[in-house]
Parts: sequence; structure tokens; C-alpha cells
Amino acid sequence: MDWIRRKLAVFESRPARKLLIISAVLTLVIALITFAGGVLTSMINEISLLEGHVNSISPLMQERSSELRHAYESYTDDYIARGDIATTLYDNYGELDLQERLEFARRHTDALNVTLLDGSGNFIASATGEKPSRAVTAAFKAIDDDPEPLFDATMSDINEEQMDESDEYDPATDSLPMVYDGRTVDGDVLMVEFDYSAFGQVIADRWTEDDIFERALSGTDGYGFLIDETGEIAGYPLDDLSERERDQLESEVKKTFANLKKDFSEPVTTGTADNKDNVENAGISNERETAFDIVSLLGKLHLVTCTPQDEMGFSYMIAVPVTSFGGFMLLCSVAIIALVVVGYVLFSRYATETFRRDPVETNDDRVRLRPALGRTFAGIAVMLAVTAILSGMLLMLEGLSNTARSTIAQHEVIDNEASYAMKRKSESEEEYTARYRSRATSIARLLTDHPELRTLESLKALNKVAQSSHLMLFGEDGKELFDSAGFTGFDAYDEETGGRPEWRAVLQGYIQVETPTAINPITGQSERTIATHITDERGLPDGFLLMVVNDDDLVAEIGDATLEGAVNNFAPLGGQVAAVVDNEGGLFLAHTDPDMIGEVASDYLDPKVIGHDFNGLTRYAPMRADAYISGVSVDGKTTLVITDSTSNGLTAIIGWMMVAAVLLLTLIVYYPVAAMLCARYALERPVDEDESEDEDHPMLVFYHGYVAYLTALAIFSFLGARFGFWRAFEAVWDQGWTPGIHLFSVWMSLFIFAGISYAMTALHKVIMQIDEHSSARTKTYARLTDSLITYVMSILMIILILTKLGVDTATIIGSVSIVSIAVGMGAQDLVKDIVAGLFLTYEGVIKVGDLVHVGGWYGRVTDMGIRTTKVSWLGESKIFNNSSVRDILNSNGEPTRMVLATPISYDADLEEIEAILAEELPLMEQKIAGLVKPPQYENIDSLGESSVNLCIAIYVDYEKRNSALRSLAREIK
Repeated sequence: MDWIRRKLAVFESRPARKLLIISAVLTLVIALITFAGGVLTSMINEISLLEGHVNSISPLMQERSSELRHAYESYTDDYIARGDIATTLYDNYGELDLQERLEFARRHTDALNVTLLDGSGNFIASATGEKPSRAVTAAFKAIDDDPEPLFDATMSDINEEQMDESDEYDPATDSLPMVYDGRTVDGDVLMVEFDYSAFGQVIADRWTEDDIFERALSGTDGYGFLIDETGEIAGYPLDDLSERERDQLESEVKKTFANLKKDFSEPVTTGTADNKDNVENAGISNERETAFDIVSLLGKLHLVTCTPQDEMGFSYMIAVPVTSFGGFMLLCSVAIIALVVVGYVLFSRYATETFRRDPVETNDDRVRLRPALGRTFAGIAVMLAVTAILSGMLLMLEGLSNTARSTIAQHEVIDNEASYAMKRKSESEEEYTARYRSRATSIARLLTDHPELRTLESLKALNKVAQSSHLMLFGEDGKELFDSAGFTGFDAYDEETGGRPEWRAVLQGYIQVETPTAINPITGQSERTIATHITDERGLPDGFLLMVVNDDDLVAEIGDATLEGAVNNFAPLGGQVAAVVDNEGGLFLAHTDPDMIGEVASDYLDPKVIGHDFNGLTRYAPMRADAYISGVSVDGKTTLVITDSTSNGLTAIIGWMMVAAVLLLTLIVYYPVAAMLCARYALERPVDEDESEDEDHPMLVFYHGYVAYLTALAIFSFLGARFGFWRAFEAVWDQGWTPGIHLFSVWMSLFIFAGISYAMTALHKVIMQIDEHSSARTKTYARLTDSLITYVMSILMIILILTKLGVDTATIIGSVSIVSIAVGMGAQDLVKDIVAGLFLTYEGVIKVGDLVHVGGWYGRVTDMGIRTTKVSWLGESKIFNNSSVRDILNSNGEPTRMVLATPISYDADLEEIEAILAEELPLMEQKIAGLVKPPQYENIDSLGESSVNLCIAIYVDYEKRNSALRSLAREIK
């Protein structure tokens, strides 16, 4: 409470109150500047990030549309092939009755039903015995004379006027199977129905706006909207909203889009090519025009970015709440304001102490401005420099935080794309495999049931309807019998003739075996084979059918479904690249710059990035400054997204303008006023009543003050990073970055320096408090402990800082043996000093406060450290190395015996003098300071030429021995 009262008493002074008011007003102005600049900077950063997100949606949508187109064509090809097989089987099995022929065709093509109609569409028969389904009726009426043999009851428009009311078919709501329209040799119509659910599932899996927005947003806290040409809106994520909230949001989004649409100029073409080279060759730009606004959605302010319509007729909008990014910059602004306030406090204290030590000149009780400014210029220079450096570092870190978010988000996009591509590859391979196997099984069953069709002509016909590359028939011995393409000489047991070990499994009892897709060295096509066993009438193996299919469509559909493919096809933001590195070989396996593929990664990157999970700053040679890298190592590969840390120049300019404004206000407005007011306050109250003048140099005020500020900032930023309310410091505290001199390592070094320095200062004050109220021995231990703590913590601080800045301290520490040799040869005295200091302390030979004779010097021990001992007397001090403290005479034990030889004339009465001494000496104890007991007359000391010397002894404190002896002589006289 006394401390608080002393501090509050400061404001009883008029200059102090005036300075407080000026500081408060100026702080308010600076707060407005920093908040405005911070919000603007944060918004620019977020706009840059959102622009990358929203511009990535259209390519994803077009990629998805292309995938569906490939899948649709693949499915329709399969349905047509199976329909052709059904028609062929129906025509070739005229010996069977009609129902058996239809069932035979259905069973061998895995169709839902096969229906026979006459040329007018009248029902004749069906494999299931049921009358035509709505799909068959609708297909027949919709197709008419259309040359396309396949009717897609979901995607094709149906002329409702052609339908009877009894059909009860609503094309808007009913989903129907695919129907193949075949023409028999008899002129009838064979309608083959296939299950549409598999392709329907593909559409459900691949054409979902939610999935596309989720991939594009990559964890961004906001909404994504798709607006089609009619103004209809699809949004993500809306599941947690009520119906009323959805309607309100849709209305607000439509209004916002209508306003933003006015800002668009001519539409900008969005690239749909598969990779960067194709985009450039096609003359297509990846950069899109966007519009921005801040609007209220569901009662909350949102930053909205929107694109014009693309080639598919869609516009895309992303909205993020302002609070999701504004709060982070708000914390940065508060930190800068706190820094300025701390600077004001420290400067006022520094200036006051300076003027107390050396009062400024006055004239008629008025302080002169020029001397006041001259005395405190060093302090204002320190204050402005620290404010500029720390504020700039805070702003750069905040800007780099946006770069980090963008980089990590783009890394997530690549991971999502790679995962999606692998999933798509697996699903597509399963789909294609099911179709191939179905065709191969149908033909193999046919050849099993009808051995007479095992001819070259039959294989050619079957190959045509199956839409395969060619069909091969092998005998039970594994030798080729026929090949629809005319190739001969294959033997399943002889790899030199082209046989494969997998085929032999079919001859040994496996029903069907498939080989992976591979490039045919002769044709250059992607091919795979499906071997299906054929049995005789007894059900025993009788050879196998080999279907060779062209997989180029599958390869085109799935593309390069690998991590490398995702990187090579990745469209990075400005100042950004992506790459994949082989951990073992150290080469770039993929890169957004094709020329870099195959290069040694360590020539461009810090090797510590490769093979590790990494998020932080480090070098990337092609960029002009340190780059922010997000890297993840999985399965022997490291995926990297690299962003130039200086790419966002506009935010840097705004930040530095804000810092410049703060510095100018401080220099022009605060500095002269504060210097004058502090000088007046120092003149009015040179020394506070309840506190002594500070013995430290006034400049140390800044050291202790900024150390305390950085320590508090370190604690708050650590909590902010851990609990997610200040993401700018997440990378600093995660320490995923490589050591070196960059922004993250410098911040960590500052925090280490401040934290350890603050701890040392706090411990020093605690030890000094103990020292003031302790015994001499405890004081000695306290001083030695303080010295030891200073050495140890200083060494620890240096090692930690050097480690963060990239110095290999492990090598330094590991060189203890070399250091030991050096110590043994050239630093023996240092070791001896330390060891001697420990023995002097713990054996209690001397302690702080002892009066000693050592090395020809007499005085009191005022300080003992781990290396030196300080002995002081009459304002002078001598510093001894502990190893040289030998032959000590410690006078702090028993009282010192001093003897005064008093001459008495031979003519004097010795007995009378001895009687006088016996009476007077006991009375002198109270008159002479420092005596332990009264002086004692001991006897005649010696006989001189003209006198007898009497011996008078006193026992006195050593420190007062000389003054006591002089006082005794005076009293004796």
C-alpha cells in the first residue's frame, strides 16, 4: 500500500498531471490510427486470401463437369455394348423359343429386363413376362427414329405430348433406367433396360456443391454460394440453419450479388485445361475479376467476394464474418498501443531521473527548452527506435500470419485434391472393372454354352459388339486358338511369347483374373486384360477367354491420380509454388514450374525441410527473401507449398505508414512537452520523501521496462497461440521453422532474452531483500548465489538464442574436451578463482562484513562473487581474485588487544601513580567507544633513558582500535 501511495503522490505535482493528460490524449489518437490501419491491413490480407479461394471454385466445378462427362460416356458405351450383345444373342439363338431367347439375352448381359416390341411399339414379350415398364414406353416414344440407340430417361428431354396419360411418367421427378433400343433381324424392336443406380451414385458422389465448396474453402470459416443463370442459389454450409434463416440468407445473398454484379466488367475466361502448360497454350487466363463488399448476413457483418459468370453459367461467392479476421489485427493494434504507452512511462521516468542528477538550467524559474531536449535526446532515440522496430515486427508477423494461413490452406487444397484423385481413381477403376468383367463373363458364358461359336469369325463378331480391343481364345493347354485381331503364337505358360503368369490361374480353377492397366509397347495404348474361364459340358476347365480392353478412357478420366499429379495440375496464387520432393533421392518429383522437376531440392531449400513436417520460414533460393513453407512428409515424399513472404506489398506499406505516424506524433508532439514537464517536476521534487535516489544509470529504465513488456507479450502471445485467439504467434511458438535469422527466430530470441532477463532481475531483487535482513554468513551465501545465477542464466540465454538463430551450439557444447584443454593451458586462473571462491564461502573463512588483512590490504569484505572478492576501506576498494586471497587475518573474532606504553619520569612516585590508575581506569570504559572491558594496568613495560614505561592494555573492536588507543592516551594525559 505504501508503494501505491508513493506512486499516486506523483500526481499531486502539476507537471505530472499535465503530462498524464497529454499522454492520454495522444494515446487515444494513436489508438485510432493503429485500429484504422490494422483493420485496413487485415481486410487487404483477407481479401487476398478469399480471392484465391473463390477463384479456385470455377476450375473445380469445370473439372467435376469434365469428370462426369467422361463417366457418362463410359457408362453409355458400356450400356450400348451390352445392348449390342443382347441383340446379337437374340438373333443368333433362333432355335430357342421366344421367352428363352429374351431371358438368354437378359442373363448374359446382366440387364434388368429385355422387352420385344413390334415396329409400331406394340408389346410382344419380355424376359420377365411383364408388360413394358414406363421406361420402355417413354424410351420408344422419345427415341422414334433417333439414330442414338440409348435413351437416358434422366438426362434426356421427353416430349410429354407423345406420352399417354396411362404412362404416369413425370420426367421432372421420376428417375428411370437406361434403355437400349436395338433392332432385330426380323425388324422388331428389342428394348434392353439397364440399372441406372450405379451411374446415379457417381453423380451423387461427384456433383455436390457442398463437396466442391469444402475443397475450395479448405477450412475457412465462412459461407460459399453458387448462383446459376436463373438466380437460383446453392450454399454451403447451411445444415445448421433453420428454414427461416435459410430464406433470409438467400434473400440477402441475392441482393448482395445484384449489387456486386454492377461492378463486373467483361467476363474473364477461367481456365479449364488440365495443367498450367495447357492453360497457357490455350490462351486462357487463370486470373479472374472479383468484386468485394462488406454486407450484413444474418445480422453479422461479412466480407464478401464474388466472381462473374463463368462458361458454365455459374457465379461464385464467399462470405466470411469480419470477426473471424478483424480480431487478430485488433490484438496487434492493442500490442502496439501498449508499446507506445510503456514508452511514454519509461521516457518520463528516464527524463525525471536525468534531471534529478543534473538539473537543467533555469531562468526566472522557467526551464529552458533546448537544454531539456539536449539532455534527453538519447532517451527519445531509444524509445522511438524500440517502438519502430517492435511495431514493425508485430505488423510483419501479422502479415506473415496471413501468408501462413494462405500457404497452409493451399497445402490442404493439394492434399484434398490428391485424396480426391486417389478416391476417384479407385472408384473409376472399380466401375470400369465391373463393366469389363460383365462383358467378358457374358461372352465366356456364351462360348461355354455354345462350343460351336469358338471360331475366329465368331470372336470377331463378339469383339465388335463387346467394344473391346480384341478377344483371344485359349485351349485347356494354355495355347492360343484364335485371336480376333489376328495375333498368333501366344502361350499362357511362356512369357517370351507374351503369356502372363496371371492367366494360368484361370486354367487352374479361378473363374476370372484381371491384369492391371499397362502400356502396350506395340500399339502405345493403355490396355488391361480380363481372363475368364470356359468349361466343357462336364463343368471342367476347357480353356479361357481373354478380353483385351483399351483403358485410354479410364486414364483420361482419372488423369494423374497421384500426389505429383495434384501438384503439377495445381494453380498457385501469386508468389507461390508447390512441389513434391523424394525424401530418399532428394529430387523434385513434381513442381508447378516444370523446369524444376528432377532438380536437387537441397540446392534450393534448407535440407531440414525435406523429410519432416514443417510450417515456418526458411530459404527458397528462387525467391528474393525468406519464404513461408508448409510441408508434410508422408510415405517417403514431402509435399511443399512455398509462398514469398514479401508478396503482399500493399499491407506492408499501410503498416509502415501507421508506424511512421506513431513515431512522428511522439517526436513532434510528445517529446518537447514531456522533456519540459519532467524537468519542472524534477526541480519541484528532487528526491521523493519515501524513496532514495536510484543509483542505476537512467538509461537502464528502458532496459528493465522493455524487458517487462516483452515478457508480458510473450506470456499473452503464448496463451493466444495455444487457445487460438491470436494466430499470428502460432508459428513462433510451434517452432516448426528451421533455425536461422528470420522473423520467427528473432521473435523467439527476443522472448528468450526478455524472459530470462526478467527472471534474473526478479531473482536478484529477492536475493537483495534477503541480503538486507540477514546475518553476515547468509549475506555471503546470497551474494554467491546471485553471482552463480547470473552466470548460469546468462550462458543458458546465449546458448538458446544462438540455437534459434541457426548457430550449431551442439557442436560448441560437444567441444568440451577442446575447451577443457584450453582451460587447462590458458584459463587455469579462472578455474582456481571459482574453486577458491567456493571453499572460502562454504568453509566460512571469511564472509561479507568481516574486517580482514589480506595481501597487504586492510578493510571490510563488502562483496563476494564466484570469481572475485571485494574489500573496501575509507571509500576505496580493492578487488581480489579468490585464488589470491591467502594468509588472511580475520579481525571479526575475539576483541583486539592494544597496548599503550605510558612514560613516567624516574622522579615520580610510582606507587601513587599506580593508585591513581587503579581508581581512574575503570571509569574510562564509558568514555572510550569500542572497549570490550575497562583498560588494565599490567605492569612496567620497560625502562627508558629518562622514564619508566608503564603498560596499559585495552580490549577493543578491531575496527575501532586506533581511535580507542588515541582516546585512552588523551584520558591518561
